[in-house]
Amino acid sequence: MERLIHQLNSIDPTSEHARYPVTAKGLPTLSNLEYLDVRQFHEALEGVLNFFDGLTDVLGEAYRFEAEMAAEYGDW
Repeated sequence: MERLIHQLNSIDPTSEHARYPVTAKGLPTLSNLEYLDVRQFHEALEGVLNFFDGLTDVLGEAYRFEAEMAAEYGDW
């Protein structure tokens, strides 16, 4: 995932190239990108989504566990 983040940052460091046809300075975006394999890009981002989805589940369970322990045992 770190490699993907670095690749995205190298292509779109200001996070505007993927959203707009020109930069705030009026320059064309993604002009140095020869091609984009949309299927591979989708699969890579799906992996990132799955990672964060799992992380959300883990953090939610940790929060619920902590709340349950606090309710059961107080400030021990």
